[in-house]
Amino acid sequence: MRKSLAYMRDLGFHVEIVEHYVYHAKVKRDLWGLFDLLAVGAGKTIAVQTTSRGNMYQRKSKILGNPIHLVLKEAGWILEIHGWDRGELHKITI
Repeated sequence: MRKSLAYMRDLGFHVEIVEHYVYHAKVKRDLWGLFDLLAVGAGKTIAVQTTSRGNMYQRKSKILGNPIHLVLKEAGWILEIHGWDRGELHKITI
């Protein structure tokens, strides 16, 4: 997540981590169960899921399987999956 955070900030976006820790359940919870970062700037809102390169298509299926992605797309949001492999970014945009 830190690499994607730095990457989006380097592009000039204002970025916040939207994943939080649920103490009583001892688990991390993503925004809508899908996104780790929210980036805003240049007239865009981008929700980012970060993962390893090998898990990118599983994350894509998870996003497409959640009806909230249609609401976000209708609102003009860009949905991205960042997959990292040996420091190299691989990106899927939905």
